[in-house]
Amino acid sequence: MPNSSQQVGQNVRGRREALGLSARKLAHLAGIDNGTLLRIEHGQITQPRRHTLKAIDTALKQWSATDQPLPPLTSYLRARYPQVSERVVKELADYFDYLTARYGDATSADGADER
Repeated sequence: MPNSSQQVGQNVRGRREALGLSARKLAHLAGIDNGTLLRIEHGQITQPRRHTLKAIDTALKQWSATDQPLPPLTSYLRARYPQVSERVVKELADYFDYLTARYGDATSADGADER
């Protein structure tokens, strides 16, 4: 029979996998280190901090409420600014890609842009 830290870890991992989230994505959404999340899931942290578990729970609830990632930037631009030409949408997306390359991407590649 698993101990309580293993049960917590199994619960977190089960919820995460049921939502189709990677451990890296959940850690990012919760604002915690990926290694910390993995250690919790494997029962290696015997007494996880309450605020860490709360952050994980909040991230899981928010993800399940939306049930999908945000739309690609180009889709958002087309929907929000229908009067803007495709050329402008492409230039804005290209500039965003430039900024991401220059300053780094704070998210994973899960939400890759459509073209």
